[in-house]
Amino acid sequence: MRIAIFADSWFPAIDGVSVSVRADLQNLRSQGHDVVLHVPDVPNIDRAGGAVRPWHSASVPHYPTHAFALAPPASFLTEARSYDLLY
Repeated sequence: MRIAIFADSWFPAIDGVSVSVRADLQNLRSQGHDVVLHVPDVPNIDRAGGAVRPWHSASVPHYPTHAFALAPPASFLTEARSYDLLY
């Protein structure tokens, strides 16, 4: 199954969201699923072996490892149709 996961935090940020999403990514991949993460773009982002699709983002003052995603890239509308599950 091809799965898209949307999260508001990802590594290098270490928090409950990024740790939980990494566990989900690893578990789903171990079951043979094709998983893609859609996350805000931050400096030094962990690409997770190509599974990460960073979105244009705005930084959060005083938190350099956090950002919030703005509008999705135009290509996402076409890409979204290829997923079996959006999470």
